[in-house]
Amino acid sequence: MPNTNITHTENRHQAVFEKYKEKLPQIINEPDYIFQGNKDRLLTVKNVGRNVEVVLELSFENKNFSNKVVSMWEIKDKDLENLKKKKKILYKK
Repeated sequence: MPNTNITHTENRHQAVFEKYKEKLPQIINEPDYIFQGNKDRLLTVKNVGRNVEVVLELSFENKNFSNKVVSMWEIKDKDLENLKKKKKILYKK
């Protein structure tokens, strides 16, 4: 993850980053859902605990940093259901 994105994630989503940073490889490599995001971005969702989802926004905008993590946050089940309705599902486990 490029340093600027680590800084953004740590500053804006510090609690989530600290809570799940050790699970990033699992979240990225074994998602439960992948959604089409805005522009050249994907949203990956992985259930990593009871009723907790971690969303990683991945960016392919810069060819030098493909698959970089742009942001990370938690969502609840109802928010995941809204995401399913609003975004195109590219992958479902």
